[in-house]
Amino acid sequence: MSNGLGVLHDIANVEAYLKVIEMKSFSKAAKALGCSQPSISARVKQIETTLGKSVLQRRKRGLIMTEEGERLHVIMRRYQNAVAQAQVDLEKIKAKQFSFIIGATDIIYDFILPKYIQRIHKDATTQVYLKNSTNEALIEALKDDDIDVALLESKVSAVGWDSYEWFKDEIVFFSSRPLAAEIAPQVLYDSSLLFHNRRSVVQQKVDGLFKRYGIDPSSFDVVGVNDHLSSVKEAILRSSRDLSSRQMLSWIPKKAIENELLEERLYAARMGEERIEHTFYIVYKKSRSSESAIESIVSSLLAA
Repeated sequence: MSNGLGVLHDIANVEAYLKVIEMKSFSKAAKALGCSQPSISARVKQIETTLGKSVLQRRKRGLIMTEEGERLHVIMRRYQNAVAQAQVDLEKIKAKQFSFIIGATDIIYDFILPKYIQRIHKDATTQVYLKNSTNEALIEALKDDDIDVALLESKVSAVGWDSYEWFKDEIVFFSSRPLAAEIAPQVLYDSSLLFHNRRSVVQQKVDGLFKRYGIDPSSFDVVGVNDHLSSVKEAILRSSRDLSSRQMLSWIPKKAIENELLEERLYAARMGEERIEHTFYIVYKKSRSSESAIESIVSSLLAA
């Protein structure tokens, strides 16, 4: 087996794999990237040959990642982000011009921002770049002027900052099997649960619900803790639908699975009548509120 780093030497390999995962199809990925399907297939095959592992499996509903494929997806996302940031820095040196960086948490970056990208780039008065990180890291980046606007999952009440409510969502429990619209705590004890990172805003809000209901998480059958919502979603999508096996369950902002809910590939529920509100915010420094770039980006986000 050759050095696994060889997979990353060609950025086209990274783009091909990430696009295949996004589209769940070789042909759709090829069309989106403007190349042939055989070339996409060849790149994925090269990745598997280099790693000595299968990274994708075919299913009736499309392609899914293997366990190794999920780990590779995380690595390639990090690599892509690092390359994008390096490109930002190089362009600043080369062109000596102002560039605009929007920072977003994973759920916003993966599931929400793509719907706004075309309008943002159309309306922007300068080159726009994207960066994703945790809520806390983006706040620090905004303080240090490493990003210009932060799209966050919590309101920032800091002197000299503007924090505007973007829109509201709801955190729901979800599974690949049908669920009642309202579930009881016992459903959690009877299921295998996939937790989010304890530092995530989503997990903190669900932990608050557990506390209000007197639910003891130490008694749960926890099968894993994941840092990325996309991986949590993929794991639930891949979980068994066989009613004789133990159900896998997790929680996620509803916006992240709205297409799968419509297609009945996933099912969502609340805990009793409890609604776990999840609000998204646009945050930037008040001293920059009159800048045309800030006004343009905010207008695009609010209007789209």
